[in-house]
Amino acid sequence: MSKISAEAREVYGKVYKIWKDSTGTATVGRDGFGKNPSPYPLAKRFIRQIWKEVMGTKFPHEFIEVSGRTHNWKKHKSYNQYYFTINPARGWQNLNHSIGHLMAYKKYPNKRPHSAENAWLEVRGAELIVKKYLNK
Repeated sequence: MSKISAEAREVYGKVYKIWKDSTGTATVGRDGFGKNPSPYPLAKRFIRQIWKEVMGTKFPHEFIEVSGRTHNWKKHKSYNQYYFTINPARGWQNLNHSIGHLMAYKKYPNKRPHSAENAWLEVRGAELIVKKYLNK
């Protein structure tokens, strides 16, 4: 993981607490694989909703459901066109982490990954997932 400030570390602590309190686990790495799966239709709905709330625009990419070791992330389709892969087995925590990074990259292009701003986006996403999407 990249260097993170004390402020960002504190905010990420809030993210971990949200996950721990709601799911019993707080991991986004390989240890979380298969825990709290994010069903594809709900995952798409979550991404569209959080993107609209944070970025103020419609999510600009198509979605593709994937499996196996494929990550949740934006990938090239063709020149200047992208799609976002969703792997339900990676779970809600990983999906939230991935979309949080993508939004932070677009919204705060001069900030480092795992900045406090990035962490707050993950808090917002985790709260939304727990409130509207988890265990539905």
